[in-house]
Amino acid sequence: MSSESSAADMFKCPVCNGNVKTGPDDVVITCTYCGSTTTIEGKSIGEHLMEPAVDTDARLKGFQDFLDKNKGMNKSLVTNAKIVENRLIYVPIWISQVKADSWYKGYRTVQVPVQKTRRVRDRDGNWTTETYTDYETGYEPVQSEIHTNTAERLLARKGARFYGLEDYLNTVTVSKTIPYNYERIKDLEPSILNAEIGMEEAEKAFHSRVSDRHRADAKSGLTELFDCRTTTDVSNTT
Repeated sequence: MSSESSAADMFKCPVCNGNVKTGPDDVVITCTYCGSTTTIEGKSIGEHLMEPAVDTDARLKGFQDFLDKNKGMNKSLVTNAKIVENRLIYVPIWISQVKADSWYKGYRTVQVPVQKTRRVRDRDGNWTTETYTDYETGYEPVQSEIHTNTAERLLARKGARFYGLEDYLNTVTVSKTIPYNYERIKDLEPSILNAEIGMEEAEKAFHSRVSDRHRADAKSGLTELFDCRTTTDVSNTT
């Protein structure tokens, strides 16, 4: 690798002046020396949060409990499993509160009762006219609204995937976090992944996600959706 390429993969921390290895898509960098977190331009991102870390023994106990819960017919899974790596990884996540309002129009098909007549023979062989109810397909216009206020979470990485990560994201809440403090976790030697998605991109993703969800919900009860307009207010991005 050329020296020019190597330089492009290094970020000089504006706080401690340390050289931090970065990926090509990293936009928010956490220094591996002092723990400070800044944008790739060197600007502090301000107050941010982290989940409290657990030590090696607690992580091992959690993994063994997971194996025990999912061992099925393999009763020896917990005792025979060998742990070859046990390390703490911090993954960057954006959380926002998204208030969304949608107005939509469309139509749905309904079965409309229609009174009809027909000629039938009675038991004596005489022709008579009887009235009966038949059903024909009709169209009912629909105009309605959808209003939601949800906490949205986004993994701030474009490629990182871990087993169970999507389920984990659903459990992330601000109430479980504490102010970010590198001093509290540095002795645990954590691997801290940099964010490849910045705040602005995350908020755009939340807007698109919730708008798509509203559109899908509106369309689910209709034969055809003519129009769906959604406004979103993304706030408290952390």
